[in-house]
Amino acid sequence: MATTCNNSSGGVEAVLFWQSVFFRIWIDLGLRTWRPLAYQDSVLLVSSVENTLIPKLEYLMSLGFSKDDAVGMVLRCPGLFTFSVENNFKPKFEYLSGEMEGKLEELKEFPQFFAFSLEKRIKPRHIEVVQSGVKVPLPVMLTSTDEEFRELMRQIL
Repeated sequence: MATTCNNSSGGVEAVLFWQSVFFRIWIDLGLRTWRPLAYQDSVLLVSSVENTLIPKLEYLMSLGFSKDDAVGMVLRCPGLFTFSVENNFKPKFEYLSGEMEGKLEELKEFPQFFAFSLEKRIKPRHIEVVQSGVKVPLPVMLTSTDEEFRELMRQIL
């Protein structure tokens, strides 16, 4: 269920707030033209701020992140705006907070977590890490190549 800004959530003030957030993100990313964004995440150029982008930030805040934390996460990983709340954020957060017993702070520091495949990368590597009995930071667990990860697991065992 997508959340939008309407009268019950602040109306015009809320839309203006979020538009200012997106303007800040644009400036903070150092973008002076549309080209860099178009090459990186062209879907953002045609996305509705109110119906598509705001719900992503609102979902992150519903998890317990402050507005500044949510904006900071998007600044580090603009691709977050392209992911589905229902098909990406929710299942991955549920797995992280449930099976992985992960904390919000880990996501704040590594929002790229949401960019990895739950079934092909996150779950298999998490299972292997659990079986090894060693705690491995999310970035190390997920950003390493398959070969690097296998070598890491060999060194641990």
